[in-house]
Amino acid sequence: MCARHIYANWFKKWKGVDRKIQFYNCVRSKFVEDFELQIQGLEALGPTSSNNLFATPVQHWSKAYFKSTSKCDVVDYNMTKAFNGWIVEARAKPIISMLEQIRIMVMSRMTVKRNWAEKRENQYLLESS
Repeated sequence: MCARHIYANWFKKWKGVDRKIQFYNCVRSKFVEDFELQIQGLEALGPTSSNNLFATPVQHWSKAYFKSTSKCDVVDYNMTKAFNGWIVEARAKPIISMLEQIRIMVMSRMTVKRNWAEKRENQYLLESS
């Protein structure tokens, strides 16, 4: 579930920049205690404003309640949109050609990222010595 969509539904009833900021503070809370503190801050802006949020289980939209096995803390689906935009050219091809082009794109990206990481690691080692 995407926090942005949950916010869009919640925003229909509870408007305001302060509420938006406080909502995303709740979403990005990494610990249950911090989440509860942020919810209290949200309730200070409107006593029943947090009730509508809990219509969607909090395990789906707050980092504090994500499973510890999750290795990604993305709370919206912009990554999906970016990937779909990245493969737009390949999507127009037949399935085998599309998958082959995506494979090449991913392998090229992995090589670029690996080289970047090695460069950073070497730079760190030089600075440490």
